[in-house]
Amino acid sequence: MERREVLGGIAGVASMATLAGCTGFVPGGAGGNELPAYHRYVAAEGSGEEGVFFATLDVALLRELEEAALEEGLPEGGGGGVDEPDPLLAYPAAGIFVVALGVSFGLFPYGFGEEIAGGLSEAPVGGGTETPADGEAETETADDGSRTDSMVLVSGAVVVEGSFDEDALAEAATGFAHDGEYGGYAVYVGGEGESMLDTSGLAFAVDSGTLIALLDDDRDDPRAAIDAAIDVAAGDGERLSDDEDADWALRTAGHGLTALGGWGVDPDEIQPADEAPDRDVGIESVLDGARGLVSSLSVDGPGGSTTATVAAVYPEGETPTREQVVADLGTSATSREVEVDGTRVTVTATWSVEGTAGTETG
Repeated sequence: MERREVLGGIAGVASMATLAGCTGFVPGGAGGNELPAYHRYVAAEGSGEEGVFFATLDVALLRELEEAALEEGLPEGGGGGVDEPDPLLAYPAAGIFVVALGVSFGLFPYGFGEEIAGGLSEAPVGGGTETPADGEAETETADDGSRTDSMVLVSGAVVVEGSFDEDALAEAATGFAHDGEYGGYAVYVGGEGESMLDTSGLAFAVDSGTLIALLDDDRDDPRAAIDAAIDVAAGDGERLSDDEDADWALRTAGHGLTALGGWGVDPDEIQPADEAPDRDVGIESVLDGARGLVSSLSVDGPGGSTTATVAAVYPEGETPTREQVVADLGTSATSREVEVDGTRVTVTATWSVEGTAGTETG
């Protein structure tokens, strides 16, 4: 039930991203040269030997877009689509559903899925009331309950940012025991046989604005794993952005409503059942040969244009030619910019509602 709550709360607004011509997408803009905020949660190395994977969703922006679509009388989901989506769109758009599924199934053993799902709404759930002055009516407050503003799925963990009722999360997390504080977070560790589900390999940490929860995995020391995730968030652990190429890719293509990226991830070796979702979006592309990439989609509002950006880095001597990139990515776009510089490839393409393909720079 909790999985359906989480996924259901996301699905209606997430499907808006497929409404080409109804919801517009634009690139990161002035913030494009800055590291995206979520970079602080992406460790330099993933768990195991599967490389680094991440997917993000800006829930706060998604709420705003849903409201705008309703005001414009636009549908909230479904509609449109193409038989063979452009890989430039398919990669970042897949990030929305990867996050939705990853968070839904990843948080299921913790028991507080309903609390997180409730936080997807406009106002935090469980709000209290203020005691009024004489003659005044009581007013609701938004100090209690949870509010979800962003979700990040990284190798081995889920990170949810917003506003949380720590006590409510702890109470819902049957099978977890408080295990002290670390880095300003309250830490809870699971135990075998303490609930209907085996939580012995799991742990989560929460403060008033961030929840970090380990994905299900066969790990011997979940406390060490959650502490390591907190260290990365605090800047005390190695991050993917410490790598020069990854830093460039995150700054170039990491901003937006949703982002999907991977570094050292082989799509042929990662299966959907593994902790890191398959980076292969089911479309053959020149992007398949990249040793690392970051892709993003950002939303400007109803009636706008659709823009997708990707920054990819290839092994030495394996970079596709500009002609190969042009023939594969953004082929139906109204305009696009393509740049191939050594092992680095950048593509930004825009689909205008009433435009036609043809304008190209770079």
